[in-house]
Amino acid sequence: EFEVTGDLIISGISNYPNPVTDHTYFVLEHNQAGATLNVIFDIYDMYGRSVDRFQTSVGSNGSTTNPVRWDISESKIAATQGIYIYRAIVQNAEGIITSKSGKMTISR
Repeated sequence: EFEVTGDLIISGISNYPNPVTDHTYFVLEHNQAGATLNVIFDIYDMYGRSVDRFQTSVGSNGSTTNPVRWDISESKIAATQGIYIYRAIVQNAEGIITSKSGKMTISR
């Protein structure tokens, strides 16, 4: 027995390559098979300072989003070597919003 709900669930978030040298790709795992999702990505340094923020719409192949590229050279603050936290704020077509975070290492 199971129950299907309209909730948007992000079960995983990752980026590759990690460590990052000049760019990386973000991928989300979710429960909205084939959906196009609106996503805001926030990147923070270990002190909680915002490094970058960008928004995009991303399609899905099954329950995994297509990769979303982030280039370090396009960030608002010079990203230096170290550990960074990223957060994806995700909204589906019904307006349901959720978020998920991860971490990455930048090595230049």
